[in-house]
This record gives sequence, structure tokens and C-alpha cells, in this order.
Amino acid sequence: KPDAECEFDDSEPGRLDADLIIVLGGDGTMISTARLIGDRQVLVLGINYGSLGYLTEFRIEEMFPALEPILSGEYEVDSRVMLRAGHFRDDELIAKGRVLNDVVINKAALARIIEIEAALDGQFVNSFRADGLIVSTPTGSTAYNLSAGGPIVYPSMNAVVVTPICPFTLTNRPIVIPDTAEIELKLVNENEGVVLTLDGQIGYPMQA
Repeated sequence: KPDAECEFDDSEPGRLDADLIIVLGGDGTMISTARLIGDRQVLVLGINYGSLGYLTEFRIEEMFPALEPILSGEYEVDSRVMLRAGHFRDDELIAKGRVLNDVVINKAALARIIEIEAALDGQFVNSFRADGLIVSTPTGSTAYNLSAGGPIVYPSMNAVVVTPICPFTLTNRPIVIPDTAEIELKLVNENEGVVLTLDGQIGYPMQA
């Protein structure tokens, strides 16, 4: 947040009157459902009905046997960290969203190396020169973050990983920080084709 006037508002119209949401699909469906729920405290049960099932707990044939103990109150809650992201331009909030996996700044295939300044709780940390930057939750640490050379973080940890994508220098390495921190990323050089993506499902073009 550049200043105090640019505050997030997570309130959504309407109300979610549900104790349990059953998601039929793969990891992409699970991720989009978590984003739609936002900060509401509601249980989500993932049923693998897609090609990937890292986040979905049960196969489709196990759905009804899994529901019986849940409906009788015999279950454990696996809580996951989510990130709240805001896209600012000239101190104006132009987009926002919540993510379960990661926030990524990436360049197009033919674009030049981009430079991103990173600050943590208002303190300058580093200037990354790379093909992009990944801010990942523990859940997302096994996704794009892992492919880019970032560490695997245990799902229940309260941590966030900042990982450069193909960094220009060897000194630019992944950083693990507490999930209470506010991370500010600034695109330094004007470069066509730089995109901010939320969970790999929603994208916004970025400007310096």
C-alpha cells in the first residue's frame, strides 16, 4: 500500500450461508473456489474430478464415504495461508484479489529482462533483475515456485516465499518471510508484455 488512503475492502455483496462447500474438479477448480470464498470462514472439501489432484483430498468414488464422518462432526480442519494482493498504478487501486497459490509478475517470451524492486514492511530488500518474480504461499510452494528453484514449505507454516524467475545474477536467491509481512513490488523499467497474475488464472498488464 503506497499510502494510508489506499485500503483494501474485502467485503462482498450478499452472504454465504453454508457450513461446507464440496468442490468437484481438479486443483484449478479448488484454487478458484478458495479465491471466490475470500476471507469467509467456511469448510471446503475437495473431490478429485479432474486431471490434477494435489489439493483435492478424495477421489470421486470416495465422496459419499468421506461425507459421512464429516456430517457427524468427525473431521480435522487443515488451514491454509492465502495472500491478499492489490495492483496499484499512480496510487490508485486498479485491481485486487486473494490467492491460494501465488502472485506472479512475469514477462512475455520476447520481452527484455525486467527489474522489480521489492520492499518488506516499507523497508527496501532487493532489486531483482530476472524474467519475473513469484510470491508464493506454502500451498503454492510446490507449484511454479518449485519449478523456479524455490523451496518446498510445509503447508501449515505461516510463511511466504519470494522467488525470482531465471535471475540475471547468482546472488538473487529465494527469500522466506513471515506471512504477516506486507510485500511491495515495483516494476522499475518500462517493458511491454509484463503481466501480474493471481493463481495463474487472472492476469493484469503492468506498467513501470
